[in-house]
Amino acid sequence: MALFGSTLTVNASNHVPQIILTAPLSQEGEIVTDLYVWRHGETEANVAEVLSGGGDTKATLTATGQQQAKGLADKITRKGFKLQAIYSSDLPRAMQTAAAVLAIFPPEKISSIISAPQLREILHGKYERIPAEARAKKVAVLFKNELDRIESNHKCIQEGIAAGTLDRFHFWKIHPMDGHVVGNDAPIIHVNAYFSNNCQEAETAYELYQRVYAEFVRIAKESQKLGFNEIGVSTHGAVLSSLINAANYGHKNVFVPLFYQPSAIQRQGEVVMPATAKVGNCALTHFRYWHKSQQLEFCGIVE
Repeated sequence: MALFGSTLTVNASNHVPQIILTAPLSQEGEIVTDLYVWRHGETEANVAEVLSGGGDTKATLTATGQQQAKGLADKITRKGFKLQAIYSSDLPRAMQTAAAVLAIFPPEKISSIISAPQLREILHGKYERIPAEARAKKVAVLFKNELDRIESNHKCIQEGIAAGTLDRFHFWKIHPMDGHVVGNDAPIIHVNAYFSNNCQEAETAYELYQRVYAEFVRIAKESQKLGFNEIGVSTHGAVLSSLINAANYGHKNVFVPLFYQPSAIQRQGEVVMPATAKVGNCALTHFRYWHKSQQLEFCGIVE
């Protein structure tokens, strides 16, 4: 990929940022920002099951998607969430969904949506709009070949997982369409720079995770400076899947390749690549950023 950039250093030690499932042990003096994060409503691309990523600027909400967005706004009202700001991916489908939520708040409370391009869907580059069937065939072959390669180096893949000798982000670093691999030190991709330079190489799940984690932290810190502690965020399915997967599996030596495989891939009856988190249209999730301990917590799906 030709050009990267970052407005935030996530961790100076280059250690992969981790999402936790429980609050920090010590909460003394903590400042907390609650982020209520949702996926956009249904689009034509969702119905057609084509790969609709960060470069799909034409996808908009269907009539069903508009009703889902209204239902999301109603849920936020019922739950009594007092959002003080709304950030959104700048793609139309996310902005439309955010607008439905904005409508429930008086203008003196939240006057507008804050555009955040870093919240865009995973960047598919030249693979944008590929149909599901063609994608599934290509991905299944690539991951089978990769598992075969690993097994040729390890007598038992499960032994490698148990011993911690296999990188828990291994499959996240491989792009499932063409097999290109990024390293542990892959820099955070700057979305605006990516498109202004007409980049066509697709983002890996690992790069997506790094990018959106950094943006969540940036939003939490910016909001805290403004005195806000309850924020709404409108984004995309793969964004949420990557964060939820990292929370559920990131501390374990388990392979989670985001959402590409049609089903869990098995070896000798053992699932080595578990099915990823599935985040439905207009699903509402809750994250919390602990400023003192600098940890992002996944609190769960808001039912």
